Amino acid sequence: MSNLADLIGVRHMLPADRDYVTHTWLHNYATYGLGVGGIDREVLFRCHRQIVHRLLDKHTTAVAYDPNDTRIILGFLCGDTYPSAALVHFAYVRRRFRKRGIAQMLLEQLGWLPGQPIMSTHNTFDGKSVAQRKPVLYNPYLQQAEFAGGLRGRTTRGIEEE
Repeated sequence: MSNLADLIGVRHMLPADRDYVTHTWLHNYATYGLGVGGIDREVLFRCHRQIVHRLLDKHTTAVAYDPNDTRIILGFLCGDTYPSAALVHFAYVRRRFRKRGIAQMLLEQLGWLPGQPIMSTHNTFDGKSVAQRKPVLYNPYLQQAEFAGGLRGRTTRGIEEE
């Protein structure tokens, strides 16, 4: 049996990946995002595209790809790791490749250590099923730089203790 790492490549997002990542993020969030059902799809795509671009510009995005054709993206994860937790803005793995450890490989590419808390800024139906296996704390306000910029010395909720 082959090792997953031998069958799947992981790298930082390339400029050529950006359109796929943006489109996939928007489509999946519009379709499966919790709390976005009442938003007109056109409005959501137009407004949230700006948020996605800002997050892609300011944070690290790891991409899982097919080593036989590096243009084929199997999944991606946009976020960062801090001493106190991993911050995931959005994670996606193609449906037929799920539950094979790809999301964990992407997290590890960003520097996440198993056992370290994970916080998420986008909540989806698929993300809820992941959260049943790994503790994921949802805090959409961490999309804002003033809240996410210094997770050092913060609680796993992403806020300073008083």
